[in-house]
Amino acid sequence: MAQQPDLRVVIDGFMAADKILAGVGRWQTDFGDHCRRWSRATEVNGELTGIGLEVKAYPREGDLKFRTLLNAARCIWRLDFADDGHVNPLNAPEGGGMVIHGPHYHSWSDNRRYAKPNSLPPKLHVARILPINIRAFDAAFRWFCAETKVFVETADIPVLPKRDTLI
Repeated sequence: MAQQPDLRVVIDGFMAADKILAGVGRWQTDFGDHCRRWSRATEVNGELTGIGLEVKAYPREGDLKFRTLLNAARCIWRLDFADDGHVNPLNAPEGGGMVIHGPHYHSWSDNRRYAKPNSLPPKLHVARILPINIRAFDAAFRWFCAETKVFVETADIPVLPKRDTLI
């Protein structure tokens, strides 16, 4: 029986490659009306990768809240534009033991250590604060795509759904 490749090496190769988005994204209801989800497949050298880019929006929240993710079997890179309290492990490469509030991101390079040859980490433990100049969805989406080497054009950037209920 052929040996399975080390998933960490597969994800490393994916992260190093230039990528584009494939297909057409559209917003769908997720988690019982509280979240809206938009997703697109990624492509490298003309081939679908099996790894998708996803945006989760929370239009009923009072403040701007969204997440942008790269998902393989599990999430491998995530930007959280939310004020979810997060505590970094003590051995984090930056901000060890620090409580992170506000917009932040979880990169593959910081969380690779939690993966195993045959499984991705169930949780991305290490986070870093998002640069302070990124405070709008378009800027955060473009930054995320640049950091993950996903080439996007303006037409690729989704428009966040508007609030559909009164406060």
